[in-house]
Amino acid sequence: MSDTRPSYDDEIDLFELFETLWDGKWWILGCVAIAISMAFGYTQLASVKYSISASYSINVHSVGSLQLCEQSPGVAGCLNSEGSQRVLKVAGSDWSKGQNSTLIQTTLNPDSMEEYEQTLSGFEESVTETVLKQAKAELNVIQNELTPALLGTERVAANMLNAKRVIAAIEENDISAVSFDNLSISKSSPNIALILVMSVFLGGMVGVFYVLIRNAIYKRKKQLAKT
Repeated sequence: MSDTRPSYDDEIDLFELFETLWDGKWWILGCVAIAISMAFGYTQLASVKYSISASYSINVHSVGSLQLCEQSPGVAGCLNSEGSQRVLKVAGSDWSKGQNSTLIQTTLNPDSMEEYEQTLSGFEESVTETVLKQAKAELNVIQNELTPALLGTERVAANMLNAKRVIAAIEENDISAVSFDNLSISKSSPNIALILVMSVFLGGMVGVFYVLIRNAIYKRKKQLAKT
């Protein structure tokens, strides 16, 4: 009965791999240094972008939104979505919707806080005026253009009530259809710390790849020389 000895090929391979990498450590460190230098140069030359954000809340829903979302399974979500679309329409293509009812803008040349506050105040006035005009137009149609038979329906009565509530909220209670809060201006790019960390990782990977390829070529040439 012969004894079988365990194979240590995996351990030998790992040791040889570590030895190869250790022998080529200066190549690896050189690649890392080059990558860091290039990344640092990029951060100095890259344009700094700024992110402007402001949260908003819908205080008065339009008559159209109330009509559309009345039969929706998620009434609150539908109303918020309709209100957000109205805000984005007024804000224009320079702005976009962020998470949790936030209006955001990315720019290279931000305005001052006072200028952004004035801009958002203009958005509030424009949205409020639009909602008020729609409510008055709806009420005018109901009162002057519908037949007595239609005036007695539950749908028309609900629309009339909604229109009057919207008008009262804006004109009598002086409530804005939308209001903005938590205005902030912050740098959004470049993220210097992240770029430098990634450069170390990528430089190290390139260095390791180069050392392994270089070692494989050396071994291949050595084998060919023996044959």
